[in-house]
Formats: sequence, C-alpha cells, structure tokens
Amino acid sequence: MMSRMRFSMGLMVLALFVLQSCRETPIDPWDPGNGGDPKPITMAKYYGVEWTLRSIAQYPLTDNLPVEEEVVPSGQVFTIMFQPSFAMGRADCNQYRSEVKLWENSLSVLSYGGSKVLCDAESLDKKYASLLQSAYSYAVNEKELEIYCKGSDDNSYTLRYVRSGKDDGGNDGGNDGGGNNDVEFLPLIPMPGVANIPPSTRDIQVESVSVDKHLVVAFSYSGGCAPVHFRFYADPQDMSTPEDGITIHMMTDGQPDMCQAMVYGKKMVDLSLVRSHLPDYTKPEAVKFTLKYNGREYVTEGYIQ
Repeated sequence: MMSRMRFSMGLMVLALFVLQSCRETPIDPWDPGNGGDPKPITMAKYYGVEWTLRSIAQYPLTDNLPVEEEVVPSGQVFTIMFQPSFAMGRADCNQYRSEVKLWENSLSVLSYGGSKVLCDAESLDKKYASLLQSAYSYAVNEKELEIYCKGSDDNSYTLRYVRSGKDDGGNDGGNDGGGNNDVEFLPLIPMPGVANIPPSTRDIQVESVSVDKHLVVAFSYSGGCAPVHFRFYADPQDMSTPEDGITIHMMTDGQPDMCQAMVYGKKMVDLSLVRSHLPDYTKPEAVKFTLKYNGREYVTEGYIQ
C-alpha cells in the first residue's frame, strides 16, 4: 500500500515538474507547431509596419562551424516596410525601394533601387543590400521579422528585425517625405534642337516605362526638398515613320539636396503631338518608344490612340 502511495506521489511530482518546465520554456515564434495557429503567419497582416534590423546571422555550410551573429553597430539604422508589391526602408545613410513578390511565406526581390550616398567604410549598407536581394523566404509575428537569404558565398543568412513601433496605417508608401505622389500630366514638347535642350541635373532612377494611351514613366530619387521639373521632348521628324520607333528625351532640373527621403512618382505624358504628326497612321501594330535619360535608354511598346 505504501509503495502504491509513493508511486502515485512520484507521478504527481513528475507531472508538476513537466508542467512548470513547459511554462518556463520560451515559445519559438518561428515554429509553426508552437501550440498556436499551425499555419505560418503571412506578411499581409503587417503591410505598412516598419521593422528595424537587429542582427545578421550567418549559418556556415558545414555543421561543425558555429553560427555567427553580427549585431548592427550603434549609429547604423536599417529598416524595412512591406506593401503588397514592394518594400522600402533605410539602409544606414541611404534610402531604398525594392519591387517584391510575396506568396505564402516566400519572398522574392525583383529589383532594388536606392539613393547613392557614400556611407562610412564600416557601414553594413552594401552587405545588407546584397543579402536582401538574395532573400527567398521569411517568418513574422507581432514583434519580430526574419528574412532568410542565400549569400554570394553560398552560406545561409538571416536578417533579424524587431518591430519599430512606426506604422503608416497601410499607406502604399508611394512617397516617404518630400514631394508628392500625384500623377502629373505633362505635354510632349517638339524638340528645339539637341544643343538647346538643357542637361538633366538630377540623379533620378527610372523604374518603369509603359504606354497605355499615354506614356507613363515611374521614377524615384533621393532627396525631396528641392523642386524638380520634368520635360519630355521628341523630334517631329522621327514621328513620320513610327515603325522605326519614336525616341523621347526626358529632362529634369533641380540640384541634389541633403534630404534623406526617397521620392517616388509617375509622370504621364500626353502623346497628342505624336498623333498630330500621324494623321494617316492607322496600322494596328504597336509602336516602339525609346525613352532616353542621362545616357540610358528604356524601351517599351504601345498603341497610338
């Protein structure tokens, strides 16, 4: 009888110990089987939430080497904020924006554009940009975000963020300080002569060019305090044979300023000048448009309507 009582008491003590151990063991937020929702949380719940990078963990190829975790140095700030089709944030002394594709818990960075301020030699800005562009997956909860990357050295890396406490309420993030995100409708101006066209004085990144009734140019640039004016020129002689393509020159003015905001916007160009020089052009084929800006060419096709 005494043995049975001792055995029962032992089971009770063991049960209490196990229960207490479970209470004291922290929950792994990256483990889908942690007792909560069995499905991993997707980013859709956290659009417009800003995250601040805390550390970069490196997982070596061989198991006999330890995991190395590099804490972000004091004074350097790296942030990220997701929207359905892009992410934007700060990379130390620069601002950046990336077109991204999100599905379930997979992540693909399709493009990366940022300002070009030269950071200090010890800055992690180049390493951060490189790793972010190699991202393939992520995990997120209310307080933390991890982005999983494949480094150029074939090692695996994890970008570890904590929630910044700065949310924009789900804004699409088209503008982060300075300037505005309105689509400005601009005319296409007859080219007065190459020598008379003022040179562009602003480093602007053209992100996309398309033609849908009008020519639409999406762009970004660092700064935003100084006003920037856009003009689009075309030579009417080039419009007489649209099957050879039409070249349009984009010009800007405004000197770079010291603002660190990234400005994003779109310019919609009226193509009535093209139509006015093609009264008999009724071919259904799309016309090739080449946009030239600061020595670069961006090609798209569209129909003249």
